[in-house]
Amino acid sequence: MTNSLNSRFRNRHVFITGGARGIGREIARQFATEGANVSIVDINKDDLEFTLDILKKASSQTHYIYEADITQREQMKEIVESAENI
Repeated sequence: MTNSLNSRFRNRHVFITGGARGIGREIARQFATEGANVSIVDINKDDLEFTLDILKKASSQTHYIYEADITQREQMKEIVESAENI
């Protein structure tokens, strides 16, 4: 099911903090269905893995999860640096 709506974010990469549950999860799912590669940062590993499964079902794009506390500057710096190599 490819059309201009579900591919408008193809070749784009989005980061979503707090994306493992609730509104963040739905935002991540929506970006995935519209063709984006999605990276999710959240503190809860179990929720991250569950959300990754949802994203894989929503699209064939590559998705990444990062377990981190966004209030910890060093953790976020490491994530940003690793994402630059994606």
